[in-house]
Amino acid sequence: MATDETTGKRALAARINQLFVDLWAQSERRGPSYDDFGLTIQQHIVLGKIVADPNVTPKELADNLGVSKGAVSQHLARLEKDNYISRQRSPHDGRVHVFRLGERGTAYQQFLRRYDQELFETYAAKLSAADMQEIESALEKLKRVFED
Repeated sequence: MATDETTGKRALAARINQLFVDLWAQSERRGPSYDDFGLTIQQHIVLGKIVADPNVTPKELADNLGVSKGAVSQHLARLEKDNYISRQRSPHDGRVHVFRLGERGTAYQQFLRRYDQELFETYAAKLSAADMQEIESALEKLKRVFED
């Protein structure tokens, strides 16, 4: 019986994985693609985190990506060179750098806001608040599966 349960779980996991791919593909058609800004996936994640929280630290970025601080430094250097971000000393603690969005970073932020709005309108048109809460809860559970 354990084999039947394992087989069933394996089929469900495969279906969940395929749903993620399908959802990504459909949402990608509506919003920014990595090519729109000439960013790698990792740079997209780093910049997205900075847009969401300009006070995020390189260590937090590294932890989030599961890479070294050196790898994050390379991403930050590229983002800075391409005028997505600038690094400045914090007015509160001179030992700490904070991020500011450059011209291209501001354009990226505006693009993400439009994308988020489009997704919200799509969700709101077809899902109740209760449906959205149920999906959020399930995704939070799945996220915790992958956390250390």
